[in-house]
Amino acid sequence: MFHLQNQYFTTCTILDWNHLLANDQFKDIIIDSFRYFTKEGSVAIYAFVIMPNHMHVVWEIKEPFELSKIQHRLLKFTAQRMKFELQQSGAWSLNRHRVYKADRKFQIWKRCSLSKPLYTLPFWLQKVNYIHLNPCRYKTPLAKEPEDYKYSSANYFFTGVKDWDFLADREW
Repeated sequence: MFHLQNQYFTTCTILDWNHLLANDQFKDIIIDSFRYFTKEGSVAIYAFVIMPNHMHVVWEIKEPFELSKIQHRLLKFTAQRMKFELQQSGAWSLNRHRVYKADRKFQIWKRCSLSKPLYTLPFWLQKVNYIHLNPCRYKTPLAKEPEDYKYSSANYFFTGVKDWDFLADREW
């Protein structure tokens, strides 16, 4: 039976809405992180989309893990990997993410990611639908149909084909 305990809709945005995630290499870093956290057993991921400048995920945080710590680990790890990749591609790429703060020189993710608890099935479904339609509603649509966009769980929801091994099975 499907339950909503410890399930959240989370949005993480690249600082200044830069289109860093337009490059599939950076999307794959997030995918690798999703895979790691699910194998670790700290989360179950039900739905996601990775857009050019932000991502959304509907996930369950497993006991005894905490949302804030999982989010922090996810964003820290992905930022470090992205920063490394940017360093490899040249100073110009990395300098686009330079900040002048006391505790850092570069910043990838905007602080204070949004996470909303999902208490009811209608609200859960609303957020999953929002995630899956995001590529079709983007200012320059990334896909004609939700299931056509690669970096999303939409294909699983619309066709039953599970393209991503880390996705949790729907239990209803």
